[in-house]
Amino acid sequence: MKLGRNDPCWCGSGRKYKKCHLNREQEQLPNMGDLVRAQKTSTPKLCLHPDASPENCSGKIIKAHTIQRNGGLSKIAHNGHVYTVSTDIASVIKNGGKLSLQLTGLKNATTFTGFCNKHDTEIFKPIETAPFSPSNEYAFILAYRVLSKELYAKMFQKNICGQQRELDKGTPVHHQSFVQSLSNHTEIGTDLALRDLATYKNQYDSHMLSETYANTKYHIILTQEILPIMCSGGFHPEFTFDGSLLYTPEDFNNPSITLDLCTFSVIATEHGSAIVFSWEGNQAICEKLVQSLLTISDERLIDTLVKFSMEFFENIAIDPQWYDLLIKDQKTHIDERINTHLHDPKCFINDSPTLISSKSFKVHSNTIPNHH
Repeated sequence: MKLGRNDPCWCGSGRKYKKCHLNREQEQLPNMGDLVRAQKTSTPKLCLHPDASPENCSGKIIKAHTIQRNGGLSKIAHNGHVYTVSTDIASVIKNGGKLSLQLTGLKNATTFTGFCNKHDTEIFKPIETAPFSPSNEYAFILAYRVLSKELYAKMFQKNICGQQRELDKGTPVHHQSFVQSLSNHTEIGTDLALRDLATYKNQYDSHMLSETYANTKYHIILTQEILPIMCSGGFHPEFTFDGSLLYTPEDFNNPSITLDLCTFSVIATEHGSAIVFSWEGNQAICEKLVQSLLTISDERLIDTLVKFSMEFFENIAIDPQWYDLLIKDQKTHIDERINTHLHDPKCFINDSPTLISSKSFKVHSNTIPNHH
């Protein structure tokens, strides 16, 4: 049926056809400058503290580090830089639509504009100034930082959804339909993720304000050497490390289900590195994921978790000297990991090449009584 000029547009934007997709194919396709500006203007700048307000906040919104800078990133930096995953639109287009590693100064590495100076200092002071300790409080504060960054990232994605809809200008109608359909699915998924993250954030906020850490679950692996990678991210576990599915495909598309949320951090300690899995309360899916670590041999465990960091998270920092000395096959493996969008449940079973050769570690866990 042919649309009239004043009919609602077929794309679902809510605007009239004449002000939306009428003669869209004759409009000018956005250029690189338009895309870069859209990405910058979509970047949130706010304080995510639950009591944030003009009266309660102090200082400007800062670039808060999701991975500690001093004593953390500085331990794997070379000439004040680390490799990070470049997600800006210009770099992605230049790299043929793929993510890539770029050298980033410590001032800007793994940062987000999600807290004012006052609240960033107040919340994270216990882990910024005190030595690492495998405790409920330390695991909780690490997880709170991860969750705040994940919520911030979804807010950015929501902001940019509207910009993505403009990418069909100057293209044939069939391509317009594809772009709008993809944008609709992205927006629905983003809205569901924001809903779930807001639910978890409210729970974490309550525990943070009351300093209640008894419900925090953690599984911490301590290495005696500093690993060449650091990481901070949250995820909904899809499968175990031995390849068993934890959810059905229908579960991920069911808006009535709130998926379990696990946080993951790789940080430096005074004597090496700490790999931290953490979540709040009784979450059976998270427990099954961590339990499956027992299926990995001691010789492969650290290597597997380094690959896990690259497979699931963009918010990573890599030691430039370590990376530059890798052989071609190892670098290709890392490139494939950081560009994986559909994860193979068997991706951690006897995979090669090896990136890290280490079997010296200790485990602290309040969720698995029998571990390595």
